[in-house]
Amino acid sequence: MQWLTRTRSLPVDPRQVNLLDETFYFPHFGDGPVLVASIRRIGILNRPIVQEISGGTRIPVAGRRRLEAAIHLGLDKVEVIVLPPEMPSDEAFRLGFWDNAAHRRFDVALAAVVVKRLFELYPLDVISGEFLPALGLAAKGPRLAHLRAVGALERSILQELAAGSIMEKTAAILAEVGNEDRKAVMELINALGTNANTNAEIAGNLFDLSVFHGRRISELLQEQCIREVLEDPDVARPAKASRVREILRSWKFPELVTEEKRFQRWCHELGLPRNVAVRPSQAFETRECTLEIKLKSREHARCLIEKLREDVSFVD
Repeated sequence: MQWLTRTRSLPVDPRQVNLLDETFYFPHFGDGPVLVASIRRIGILNRPIVQEISGGTRIPVAGRRRLEAAIHLGLDKVEVIVLPPEMPSDEAFRLGFWDNAAHRRFDVALAAVVVKRLFELYPLDVISGEFLPALGLAAKGPRLAHLRAVGALERSILQELAAGSIMEKTAAILAEVGNEDRKAVMELINALGTNANTNAEIAGNLFDLSVFHGRRISELLQEQCIREVLEDPDVARPAKASRVREILRSWKFPELVTEEKRFQRWCHELGLPRNVAVRPSQAFETRECTLEIKLKSREHARCLIEKLREDVSFVD
C-alpha cells in the first residue's frame, strides 16, 4: 500500500484526538479496566493509529481504547502513527478492521456495528470476499440484513447484547421498532430482571401484538393490567415477570389460553392424586389426552397395567 510511505510517527496529547468521531468505530464492551491496568504497568506496546483531517484535527483509526485509557491515566503524550489526510476512508477502515481482527473476537454486537459500516463503504462483492470470512458470516441469508440493522442501535442496547442480557433475535426486533418502543421494551425487561430467553419471548410477543393490533409497544405497556403488576410493591420480580408473560400470552393467544384455563379447572375438579397428571393434546387440537402416573416400582406398574387390561374399555 502506497500510503505506508506517507505515515509518520510522533507523540501527541491523547486529549487532542477527537475520540467522539466514529468514522472508524470498533466498539468494545468488555475489559476496559484490564487495559488501563496493563498500560499503567508496562505502557502502550502497540501504537494507536490516527488520521489527520481538515483543520489539523486527528481522529482514531485503531487503538481508540488505548487512547481512552491514556487519558484516564493522565498521560500527556502517546506515540501514535499518523495517516495522511488524503487517505480514503475505505482504506483507513480496512486498516482498522484488520488491526482489530488480529487480536479480537468479533462478538455479535461488534460484528453488527462493523457490518453496518462495511455496507456504507464497500460494494457487496468486496464485503463478501474480503471481510465476511473474517467475521464468520455468510453472504446469503437474512442474518446479514439483521446485523446491519442491529448495528444502528443505541450503544446501551449493544452493551446488553454483548453482555448476553438480550439475544441477537431480540436486538433484531428492537431494530424494527421506533426509539420510544425500544426504550419501553428495555425498561420492561430490566424491571423484570428476566434472562435472555425470556427477554426474547417478551420482545417477540410485544412486537407481534403491536403489528396485529396496529398499536405501538409503548402504548400496549400502558394498559392498566400491566401497570398494576409492575407498580405493585408487594409482588417480587419473578412473580411480576410470570404475570406479565401470562398477560402478553393471553393477548396473543386468547382462545388457547381460555382453553388451558378450562382444562386446568377440569383437572382440579377431578381431584387427581399427587402422582397422577393429565396432559391435553397439543394446542387442544383433539379431545385426546395423556394420563401420566408416577409409580414406586416396575412391579407396581405391571399390576396397574394388568388391572387396566381387565377392563376392555381401556384397551384399544
